[in-house]
Amino acid sequence: WTRGKHEFKMGWDIRRLRTESDDRAGQNGSYTFSRVQTALPTALSTTGNAFASFLLGATYSGSQGDSNYTPGHIRYGYHAGFWQDTWRITPRLTLDYGIRYEVPIGWHMQDGNYSNLDPTKPNPGVDGIPGALVFAGSGAGRTGKKRLYPTDFSDIGPRGGFAYRLTSKTVLRGGFGIFYQTLGNGGCGCTDGFNGSYSASSDGINPAFYWDATRAVPKPVGYKAPPFISPTFDNFNSGIYYQGDHYGKAPRIYNWSFTIQHEFKNWLFETAYVGNRGHGLNSTIYANTLPTSYLALGSTLTTKISNTSYPLPFSSFMNWGNSATVAQSLRPFPQYGTVVEVNSDVGKSWYDSLQTKVERRFGALNVMGSWVWSKNLSLMTYRQIFSQGSQVQAQDAYNINDAKSFMYMDIPHFVNIITSYQLPFGKGKRYFSSASRALDLLVGGWNIASTQQYRSGGLVQIKSATNQLASTTFAPLQKANATGYAIKTGVSSGDLDPDNPNIRWFNYGASAPYVNAPAYTLGTASMYNTQARNPWFRQENVSISKTFVVWESVRFIYRADAFNIFNRTSFGSVNGTVGNANFGRVTAPQNSARVITMGLRMEF
Repeated sequence: WTRGKHEFKMGWDIRRLRTESDDRAGQNGSYTFSRVQTALPTALSTTGNAFASFLLGATYSGSQGDSNYTPGHIRYGYHAGFWQDTWRITPRLTLDYGIRYEVPIGWHMQDGNYSNLDPTKPNPGVDGIPGALVFAGSGAGRTGKKRLYPTDFSDIGPRGGFAYRLTSKTVLRGGFGIFYQTLGNGGCGCTDGFNGSYSASSDGINPAFYWDATRAVPKPVGYKAPPFISPTFDNFNSGIYYQGDHYGKAPRIYNWSFTIQHEFKNWLFETAYVGNRGHGLNSTIYANTLPTSYLALGSTLTTKISNTSYPLPFSSFMNWGNSATVAQSLRPFPQYGTVVEVNSDVGKSWYDSLQTKVERRFGALNVMGSWVWSKNLSLMTYRQIFSQGSQVQAQDAYNINDAKSFMYMDIPHFVNIITSYQLPFGKGKRYFSSASRALDLLVGGWNIASTQQYRSGGLVQIKSATNQLASTTFAPLQKANATGYAIKTGVSSGDLDPDNPNIRWFNYGASAPYVNAPAYTLGTASMYNTQARNPWFRQENVSISKTFVVWESVRFIYRADAFNIFNRTSFGSVNGTVGNANFGRVTAPQNSARVITMGLRMEF
């Protein structure tokens, strides 16, 4: 809607997304056969034949998914509306401003057939201590809710920007906005209690069952088919999912920029500052980690609690068997192993950059070059899905800020150059402009192009080679300890040789910059250090092409492309395993050897 100096726009976006999961493959069953079932009882290891057992249908073991399978009808969605105004205040100044409102609908099952940990609900199977399963949907033992977490209605995104023509050749631009990412997951392993399986195994001599007679794994005596709507279902299990209050909250990015553009003859120069801050980014917390204050107990943590004077956290705690340790008894939820809080909303990022660009847009020569100088930090976020892996995890779940580090993709210097030049030969060109048709076919229509890239090397993650916290705190990684020695040896990147153990990129041995953190301690070194990165990367590619116009719209195009034309070898993949004998050595090139391709194409 245009009115005076204003141009208004408005609109909406509604998405109703679904994933249908009806995988019944596990119900076919799996079966193993052994020589034992056709062997002599006195020579089980030297007689018999597994194929003969198969022909007899005498199974050694079998398992089968329950036929009472609950298919997944996954639903998620997105709703948004926006309004904006482009206000041309003067011929030299234009202002854009607006707002966007979004309501994301997170992952859930249409029929409510999924479960979630409620950390405050009393668990009747372990003397009522907090932490029990709750179930979505309607019916006995269920919550009556479609989603086990609140919907986020707070995603308001204001946007604003301006363009001001300072002179006829100079323009200033700037802007600010709050942006929301779509929820970073389309599923969750949260269906505990709604599917089941059963198995049967041989006693070592006799078949578990005869396959030919049943064509299925027999159900054990007393077996109950799913669903199992019980708050105690996951007791003494690991891998428990917890969708907390922030599970359905969209990650948000605060973005701002300021740019100066100046034209000089046929050249355009641009310099910009671009920054953003990410909040509530998708992240994963291991919520059942042992408080690190208990690490002072040392080896006592791995001692079976029955061999100590420590009290049992609940009467059936010894059902953990060999896992009934002191460490397990001191966890927030001693009835569970690992508990994963997905989409926990703690992820953050920091990005600041100086971005420069030069372009020549007109004539036979076209050039674009850019240099970006940036710094990129992150906290507990690696990729936009709820399973973040060990690349960015915290070694102390009670001190999330300890995980702040350089983002794994931080590249402080990045230079790109793209060039294209039409050779001035042939009809209508500077040279041979009056050439005959035959000569023009030979010398006209040639074009040379190149791409060049020069950038800092990627970061090498530094952490203890063996996570000695895994058996005590459940921490997914353990940082290394810094020794104070310089990280780099000072060797030139051109002198690196993967076959020479005496030439290394990082110091090693007695001068190594990092050592493994001792057991029952937290590492002190950052997971990523800007000095601990691969050697810089460089590569040049060149293309030559020729167009032969044969008749009207019929033409042939010949081209030859040379990738890594100078056959440079940029070694990288530096071994960053702390304590490894090969620490600091390059192990592979970052680029491939020179490749030249040629082709001829006809267009009509």
